[in-house]
Amino acid sequence: MRGQDPREYAPLLEQLAAKQDRECCFEIDLMLKRYDKAVMHAVRGGEGMWDKARAVMEEHGLYLVAVHNLRRMPTRGAHLKEALQLYAAHVSERGEHRLAGLVYQTASLPALAATELQQDAASWEGALLLLHEQGELSEVELQGRCYGMAEALRVGGDCRSAARVYLDYCADVDEAVAALTEGREWVEAARVARRAKRADLVPTTVVPSLEEAEGAAAQDLDARLQRLALSLHRSLPPSLHLSHVVHRVLPRALPPLLPMCISVPASWSAAHVQHL
Repeated sequence: MRGQDPREYAPLLEQLAAKQDRECCFEIDLMLKRYDKAVMHAVRGGEGMWDKARAVMEEHGLYLVAVHNLRRMPTRGAHLKEALQLYAAHVSERGEHRLAGLVYQTASLPALAATELQQDAASWEGALLLLHEQGELSEVELQGRCYGMAEALRVGGDCRSAARVYLDYCADVDEAVAALTEGREWVEAARVARRAKRADLVPTTVVPSLEEAEGAAAQDLDARLQRLALSLHRSLPPSLHLSHVVHRVLPRALPPLLPMCISVPASWSAAHVQHL
């Protein structure tokens, strides 16, 4: 106002004076860009100011300010639930599915909470609990959700958790064993197959996967040793030819190093797993 005629602001002051206290404070805070205080005044201004509070809350991401003030007002339960739902949708868009699920759960929206938690690999147990508590899904629908969750865990690399979902919620031993072999958990896969009285899965699923991993590890190690031999070629004594290193020295070193390339003990082999 410095250097300006204060009378220019007379119409504005008259407009503000005609408003209720909370609405007046809300308008002033908006002008001063104090958006958090504007949301607070709008929320506390009653039902009639909720639309304004929601607009500023969404525009500036001030969901928690609204929630904090609404919690102190027992008669505003519907608006509190709406604010929580908007906040959950906001954090879900940012990829924070676990937080979104917890907020939906706080808002007593278990279906939405379960959907969000399903997208967070670390929260699959909570998601399944909510699906069971919801009680609105048929057995077929629930099993379909569980298959989707297991597949998501599998794609995300958590094959042990995927196997648990397949076993506990889908009763699918085949997929559980397949998931464990994908995660290089051959011993556990053989144990699960034997315990479920599906010993046929050991020679048809577990052993081929282990043999394939052994072959791939051998090829990878052989390629690495070949590159090492080539890099050392210039420093070799004249009497030690490169072909001697590649065809005689390296093959002798290969078998002891193979167990380092796969996640089973050195004493384990495909035959050993088959006899579990």
